[in-house]
Amino acid sequence: MPIINRTKTWHPRVHRWLTYVLVFSVVTLSVIAFTLISMSSNSSRLNARQVFESSRWNALQLQLQTYRLLDYVSELSNQDMPLNGDGYFQYDLVMSRIDLLRQGEIGNHIRNFSNGRAVRLLNIITGELELISLNIEHLEQGQLDQIPIIVQRLRSLDSQITDFVVIVNQGANNYVTEQRTLLKNQLNKTQNVALGLLAAMLLLVLVALKVLREQRIIFTRNKNLEARVKAVQDEKTEVIARIANELRPSITSMVGLSSGAHIDSDIGALTKRLRTTADMSSHLLTQIDSYQDLSQIESNQLVLNLSSAKLNTHIEDTLSTLSNVFHSHHVRVINTIDSSLSTFLVFDYDRLNEVLTNLITQIIPYAQRSSLVLHTRPSTLPTADFSSHQGGLPQKMVQITVRDGGTGLPSSLQSGLRLNPHNPINTISKQIHEIGVGLTLCHRLIVAMGGELHFSSSAESGTEIWINIPMGINTSSKAVKAPVPADKSIAILDSDPLFSRALVQALEPYYQNVISVTQTQLQDYTNDQDTVDFEQLIIMDKNQLDPGTRSALGPLTQRGVTLIASIDVADQFTDIDAHHILDYPITQTQLQQFSTQ
Repeated sequence: MPIINRTKTWHPRVHRWLTYVLVFSVVTLSVIAFTLISMSSNSSRLNARQVFESSRWNALQLQLQTYRLLDYVSELSNQDMPLNGDGYFQYDLVMSRIDLLRQGEIGNHIRNFSNGRAVRLLNIITGELELISLNIEHLEQGQLDQIPIIVQRLRSLDSQITDFVVIVNQGANNYVTEQRTLLKNQLNKTQNVALGLLAAMLLLVLVALKVLREQRIIFTRNKNLEARVKAVQDEKTEVIARIANELRPSITSMVGLSSGAHIDSDIGALTKRLRTTADMSSHLLTQIDSYQDLSQIESNQLVLNLSSAKLNTHIEDTLSTLSNVFHSHHVRVINTIDSSLSTFLVFDYDRLNEVLTNLITQIIPYAQRSSLVLHTRPSTLPTADFSSHQGGLPQKMVQITVRDGGTGLPSSLQSGLRLNPHNPINTISKQIHEIGVGLTLCHRLIVAMGGELHFSSSAESGTEIWINIPMGINTSSKAVKAPVPADKSIAILDSDPLFSRALVQALEPYYQNVISVTQTQLQDYTNDQDTVDFEQLIIMDKNQLDPGTRSALGPLTQRGVTLIASIDVADQFTDIDAHHILDYPITQTQLQQFSTQ
C-alpha cells in the first residue's frame, strides 16, 4: 500500500483572506513610500522658490517702477498736457509694489530681514512716496513746476530703495539657505523612513508572491475543472434533450401507425399505412446516422463513403421518404435539375441524404401551406482543392437550392446559421444551443465535405438556402444526351408564382413551349373557335377550379387537350378526366414519363 504524505495546510478561506491582507499591505506601503518621497521633493522646491522669487522679485520691481516713474516725469512737457490720469497710473504702479511687499506672507518674511531694518526702510520709502502723491495731483492739473520737485524726491529715495533691495536679497538668500538645511534634514529622515517602508514592502512582496502563486494555481485548476465538468454536463444534457425532442415526433407517429394497423380491413389503406411506416423508419434511421456523424465531425474522424450514382435519383429518393412530412404540413414540393449538370457524380450520397433530410425537416414548419422548390445546377463558385474528398477525381461545384414561400426563419435560427464553423469560439455545442441538432449537423457536415451554406430569409419572400458543394466527376461513365424537346406545348394552371416558375423550368427540356394560364384564359379558349395553343394542360391548384373553370375543361378535352392533374385535384374533383396523376413531391422523373407519351 503506497504511503501518502499528508501536509497540513490552512483552511482555504483563511488562506484566501491572508492573501487579501498581504496584497492590501503591499499596496498601502507602496503608496505611502512614494507619497513621502514625492511630498519631500515638492515641498523643498516650493519653499525655496516662494522666498527667492516672491521677495526678491517684488523688491526689484519696486526699484524698476521707481525709475520708470522718474523717467516718465522727467520727459513731460506742455505738449503732454493734460495727462488724463497717466501720472496717477505710473504712480499706482509704484505703490502696488509697496502693497505687495508689506502684506501677506512676503511681508512676514521681510519683517525678519536684518532685524527689522528692511521694514523701517520700507516705511520711509512709503512715506516719501505718499508725499509725492500731492505733487502728482498738481501735475495732473497741468502745473509743470512740480516736475523738479518730484524728480528731486525720487532721486533722494534712490539710495534708500537700493539699500532695501540689497537687504531683501541678503535676507532671502539667508532664508533660503536656512530652509534648505532644514528641509534637507527632513528629507533625509523621510528617505530613511521610505527605505524602511520599501524594505518591509519587499519582504511582503516575496511572501505574497509565493502565496499568490500557489493560490492562483489552485484556484485556476479548480475553476477550470469545475467549468469543464459543468460545461460537459450541460452540453450532454442539452444535446440529449434536443435529440429526444427531434426523435419523439417520428417515434410517436410510428407507434400510432403501427397500433392502428390491425383495424385496417382495406388492403389499400393497410398498404399505404405500411409504406408510410417504412418511410418514417427510413427517416428515423437517417436522423440516428446524423447524430453519429455529428460526433465524428466534432472529433475530426469523419470519413466519406464515395460512390458514383445519379444525383437526381438520390434527391428524389430523399424527397419520397419525406412525403409524409410534406403532407402533414400541407406543403407542395417540386424538384428540378439543370440539364447541363452531369448525370453521374461521385459523392457520399448517404451524407447528402442526411443533409437534405435534416434541412428540410427543420425549415418545413415555417413553410406550412405553401410551396417548396429544390433546384440542382452547376455552381458559379470556383472549385476549391477538395479532390481528396472525391478520391482524387476531377471535381466541380454543384449548387442545391431549397426555396419556400413560407414566413421565414426566426432570427435566432438565422443568427445560429451565420456562425462561422471555422472559428474555434463557435463550438458545436454552442451552435446546437442556437439552432438545434438537425441544422447544426447540416451546417457542419456541408463544411466538412468542403462545401458552403448560404441563405436568405424574410417574412415577405420566405426562405432560400444555397448549398454549394464539390462533387467528383466520373470520367469513365458515358455521357447522357440531353432530352430533345417534343414538338408540342403544355399549359399550367396554378396560382403560386414560385411553384409555377419551378414547374415551367422543369418542363422546358421536354416541350417546345411551356406557358402558364389563368382561369380567364381557359374560359376564353372555350369561346374561341381557333386552335388551342397547347396539347396538354396541368392542373395543380384545386382552388383554381371554380364552376366556370371546370365547365371549360370539357370543351378543351373535346378539342384534343390532354388533362394532367395533381393528386389533391384528382381526389377532390373525381369528374375530371385526367390521363395522368402527379403525386407530391413532383420530380423530374414523373414529368419525363408523361412528356414522352
